Amino acid sequence: MKLYNMALHDSGVLIKFPPAVKQTIIKSVLQILLDKKSPRDLLGSPFAIKWAMECTGQSFALSLDNHETISQGIQLYKRWLSGKSLPPQFDSQKQKYYRDIFGHFSLLFHLRKGINNNLAQAHVKLCLQVIEIFQKIGSKDEGYLDEESWEHLLFVVIGVCDNLLSQEASQIEPTLTQELTPHLLKVVFDLWLQSGTQKHKMWERFENAFVKWRHQLQTIIQWSATTFGLMSRVINLLYGKHEGTDDILILL
Repeated sequence: MKLYNMALHDSGVLIKFPPAVKQTIIKSVLQILLDKKSPRDLLGSPFAIKWAMECTGQSFALSLDNHETISQGIQLYKRWLSGKSLPPQFDSQKQKYYRDIFGHFSLLFHLRKGINNNLAQAHVKLCLQVIEIFQKIGSKDEGYLDEESWEHLLFVVIGVCDNLLSQEASQIEPTLTQELTPHLLKVVFDLWLQSGTQKHKMWERFENAFVKWRHQLQTIIQWSATTFGLMSRVINLLYGKHEGTDDILILL
């Protein structure tokens, strides 16, 4: 399962720009968009929003030397996902923009070869911020995401897990895989349950991905905790309030 590729989605206008030029453009755009003094109608059309999101999305593919700029990209998208400081016409295509944001976030989880320990730790912190955002989206009110957006979010998170939980990943960037594995598995199971999806294609996709994570001890731990939590709730429903649990409790 491949991570998001901006070049495949009629996007990524900055992909072929020289790195220094790309960094300057992205940094400048994000600084303006995050400035509370900037006019609210700065992105006054769908075209302007799309262009700004192309710049923001590319921030997650920058080298980790630019971790402050990457963090600004996360901050902007977090703000928009929470409904704050939205461009005037954002609501007109809100679900589409949400799906694009989820895909852009996945770029951050690409493995980086040959980075030093400081940058490796910076990478972990940035990824944890995005994982926390994914987690909070799952607890939003019903209707926050439509069915298509839920499916897209699940596909993105499964793709991220597929990328980071492989045996090859632990050799390329071991710090990232070690630090993120328990958090990623927790969020993918939580989102899966909260989505309530019953589509065969979704479960088939999850099954095909999950079997490739079995070499990770944390996968077995998360699976056991999840099945135990679900079974405890089923026992409560079958045998009454003195058995099992009133809620699904997944304890690690």
